[in-house]
Amino acid sequence: MPMSVIRALMHPEYERTCKECGYEWTVPGYYSKMHARGLPTSFGGSRNAGMVMGSASTGRLDAVQSDNAEMADIVAGYKTCAQCGSAHASQKRVWK
Repeated sequence: MPMSVIRALMHPEYERTCKECGYEWTVPGYYSKMHARGLPTSFGGSRNAGMVMGSASTGRLDAVQSDNAEMADIVAGYKTCAQCGSAHASQKRVWK
């Protein structure tokens, strides 16, 4: 199998076209859909540790919230048209 085909399958790209102004932009496959990572069910080694919010687990909670906020900002940038700000767009996969 040629490397270009393997790369296209592993790292797809999508092209979005704004329905309002016709502007087109490329979106990496990872950001074409939202990937919620959520919070871990347990913050420690114990099975019951998920219900206990100690100082060590609060740091982990803050890190997860920060990571999710960063990802939401990146996804929002790909979701809206850079030219007119519209969130209405069509999407198709681009084979390179």
